[in-house]
Amino acid sequence: MLQTYKPGLQLLEGQDMEQVNNNLFEVQDNIVAHAGGGFAGAPTLVAGNCRVTTCVSDNDSVALPHAVANPKYGLVNILVANITAHSLNVEPQPADTINAGAAGVAFAVASGKNALFFTTTTGKWYAILSA
Repeated sequence: MLQTYKPGLQLLEGQDMEQVNNNLFEVQDNIVAHAGGGFAGAPTLVAGNCRVTTCVSDNDSVALPHAVANPKYGLVNILVANITAHSLNVEPQPADTINAGAAGVAFAVASGKNALFFTTTTGKWYAILSA
């Protein structure tokens, strides 16, 4: 169980270190985007590094998990690599937002681009798109 963050040097419990490791180094590969787009039916991204390899048409989608800032480490990151020939929509949970968008509005990641999604506040994702 995660404890409240206390500033200063401290040892991490094994389960806490595992969570940090999963966020930084876990890979979800060969993701197939949901045909036709939208939140319903879109595969949820569950790792810190996600590679979408199949996007049949523009605006097919994947979904972010609910944006919950980690109370101990304060930040959750998900890198999405779109290596397909089509634009990919990354859908937040229906009540969550991405950048200044309205709740439930998708963020487009063009073909060959990457986007880093991070949260420091529950219900709010921020995105940085590669050049």
